[in-house]
Amino acid sequence: KTYLQCLQINVQRSKLATSQLCEAISRLAVDVVLIQEPFTVNNKVAGFPNYYRIYSREHRKRAAILLTNNEVMALLMQQFSDEDFVCIEINFKNTTFKLVSAYFSIDNSLETDLLKIKRIIKANNLVLSVDTNSRSISWFDRVTNRSGKILEDYLAARNLFFSNNNVDIPTFETSGKSSIDLTLVTNGMLSYVKDWKIDPQEISLSDHNYITYKISLARTQHSQNNQTFIYNINKANWGKFAILLKTKLVKYDANFIAEELEEIIKKSANCSIPKKNNTRSSGDSKNSVCWWSEELSKLRHIVRKKRRLYQRTKEEEIRNIRKKEYNTIKNLYQDKIKEEKLNSWKSYFSQVNSTNPGSTAYIMVSGKLKPAMTVSTIKKGDGTFTADLEETLNVIVENMLPQDDTSQDEEVHRKLREEVKLLPNREEVRHTIATFNYKKASGEDGLNTLILLKAFDLLPLSLTELYNRCLGDGIFPRIWKLSKVILTNKVGKENIC
Repeated sequence: KTYLQCLQINVQRSKLATSQLCEAISRLAVDVVLIQEPFTVNNKVAGFPNYYRIYSREHRKRAAILLTNNEVMALLMQQFSDEDFVCIEINFKNTTFKLVSAYFSIDNSLETDLLKIKRIIKANNLVLSVDTNSRSISWFDRVTNRSGKILEDYLAARNLFFSNNNVDIPTFETSGKSSIDLTLVTNGMLSYVKDWKIDPQEISLSDHNYITYKISLARTQHSQNNQTFIYNINKANWGKFAILLKTKLVKYDANFIAEELEEIIKKSANCSIPKKNNTRSSGDSKNSVCWWSEELSKLRHIVRKKRRLYQRTKEEEIRNIRKKEYNTIKNLYQDKIKEEKLNSWKSYFSQVNSTNPGSTAYIMVSGKLKPAMTVSTIKKGDGTFTADLEETLNVIVENMLPQDDTSQDEEVHRKLREEVKLLPNREEVRHTIATFNYKKASGEDGLNTLILLKAFDLLPLSLTELYNRCLGDGIFPRIWKLSKVILTNKVGKENIC
């Protein structure tokens, strides 16, 4: 997948609109949701599954961003975020850009909100989803109001472009209609934002309509593929493996680096050992929400039909009749969502033992089910914030995984250092490899213990010298430096930083 499916919506703090949004996220395979006026409980964004990453700031929350795609790396930019603005840095397919969800409150001056954009806009790669509460014929509204004129001039001066296209469907509709929700992009993202649309068939249960668009990114040459494999060693041709390995290793000396040796072993394995897919559940499949039913699907279809009929009626008397019919079926649809969600909970808890400490029900009731972790920028010692994800992670690693300072060694450490100066011989290296369980998962290269053992028997001097060189020179080859650091939230804090 080389694009991110985005959805923009003001749910007006509605619990029902949030439930409907959960269903739409699943059905439309949405990766990123940019929300204005989210539904909250105890000042926390609520109503979404715990495995969604939710980005927002403290206090009252009138903007939030949800990530449902685990392949997307994201960083909350604290220095650009507050209760009305949420800015995150996205890293996806070797491309970095910023996303903003913002709410322009009628209680605040527009100039204050525009100053916030001015601070963020220094980054050229920027996409903003904003409920502006401003109207202008420039973005295909019927009128231009005072705030719309101010915003028009600001966008032109800052080279901000709106993705909204000339559609007959307004972004906001109650007794009147208007287009106050904008998707703004900087010049650097103009060619990436595509397929902006409002689908008239979608029911949001909010006065605002769903806005969807794609951020399309070209596949890069070095993009990682999550499809892994396992060598099928039961069908290995070890004779061919030995011939190929020795043929590839025409010349070897003490300076042979780990990358070259691993490449030789991998090429030999690829030609002599068949592969089998290593299928694992990714945990982010886009299944429908558990409470959704066939009856809800039928009701939604009727709601869409009634709304379309009412909106297209011109004669006032008939229009009012059809509006009442639409509102009646819409209320029935909302009541049915409440009923299905309640029945789903009752059914779930009747099938699990809530007194069992290992059951999901017990974990949920006890408050031990933790939400998905989000990472934010960090305030450094000089009072400034980290600028991006790379700097943030470097600061975390430097603080949590400090350098090995020999001046701080105690006696036990000094003794250990003396022991490792004695380099292992060939037999000791082979014995160490042989002690590993070859049935256990291999690394990214797919080379498990049995393959390494076969390679060692063919190239004992090469591998022994490589390991000894690493120990003696204090070298850990970059090709082996792949680790996964798990960070946990601080107690009482939503973000890890």
